Amino acid sequence: TRTVTINGNGATLSFTPTSTAAGAVLDMNGADFFVFNDLTIVNNATLGYCLWMRNAADFNVFRNCSFRCPNMPGSSSGTAYIWISNGTTSPFTYSNSANNNLFENNNLRTANSNGPYYGIVMVGPTTSNLNNATSGNRFIGNNIQNWRYCGFYISYCSNTEFTANTVHNTDYKVTSLKYG
Repeated sequence: TRTVTINGNGATLSFTPTSTAAGAVLDMNGADFFVFNDLTIVNNATLGYCLWMRNAADFNVFRNCSFRCPNMPGSSSGTAYIWISNGTTSPFTYSNSANNNLFENNNLRTANSNGPYYGIVMVGPTTSNLNNATSGNRFIGNNIQNWRYCGFYISYCSNTEFTANTVHNTDYKVTSLKYG
């Protein structure tokens, strides 16, 4: 198996999506065996996501990357730093979206009181399909900050590792409930 490695060296990849159907800065649609190191990914719109993992995007690595959504007011549930789902405006499509990926030492943060609805959202197939679940994804040592509703939302996935991550909302001031 050949791997494509992208060493960002702190460079920025940015985009301003105009619809959630094409709402990702980086769309990993069925993409396998990519490694991204030290890359900043910025979604400049009020909708969408920085990273979209879908259609069995497997065996990818994101290490020491930054994910930013500086203009999102967090009012739309179709927004996230990292969106792991085959859905476009809602993550709840219940299908196998991504497997055996590693997210390590990344910073998911917007420097002001804006941010997406979710920090990370990951949705797999329904309970009747857990043998073909979104599986084996690992989140290690990430900082997930400034989101409106939920820092890490996971549904119908198996063998997910979530270790030594920091999930907090220091700057995002919303009076409604929040979930980590």
